[in-house]
Amino acid sequence: MVNAELKLERRALKECRQDLSAGRAFHLNFAAGRLGFFLREVSYKHGEERVRMLLAATVNAHSTHSQYAGVVVNWAQRVLASSPTPPIPDIVLDEHPVYVAEAVRALMKREKEETRADRSDR
Repeated sequence: MVNAELKLERRALKECRQDLSAGRAFHLNFAAGRLGFFLREVSYKHGEERVRMLLAATVNAHSTHSQYAGVVVNWAQRVLASSPTPPIPDIVLDEHPVYVAEAVRALMKREKEETRADRSDR
């Protein structure tokens, strides 16, 4: 990516992070059991790849935290390795690791369901 594209992506990631964190939205949706639905709404607005990148970068930045299970850390590493956009280390979520881990699990579950649906279409 050229410098101008990186600046635009950086701004887009910051806007996505703002929507994920605005007004304790992440916490409130987690507490209400609506985290998966909330992530889907933010993904529609900003793109699922940005939501995935933010979650993966957050887990990666704090991967030594004991709240992150190995499957969550492995998912984050796979997302970062397969992304055409390099991660921007200073753009991470400032959310409790339990909320972030649950968000990653929700995305992992959705990815698994989509894979099954793709296979059944064949």
